[in-house]
Amino acid sequence: MPAAARLLNASGIGWLELDHEGAPVTIQQLTGDERSVEFLLHEDEASWE
Repeated sequence: MPAAARLLNASGIGWLELDHEGAPVTIQQLTGDERSVEFLLHEDEASWE
């Protein structure tokens, strides 16, 4: 699976924390089975395309 691909097979709620400029600091999925899955931010892979 490529580094940019992400797969999570769980229902839940997305949790996003932003810094004072509105950029994401923390991205998590809070699942229905009481897990918290944190996604790693990779600035070099980020794009708006």
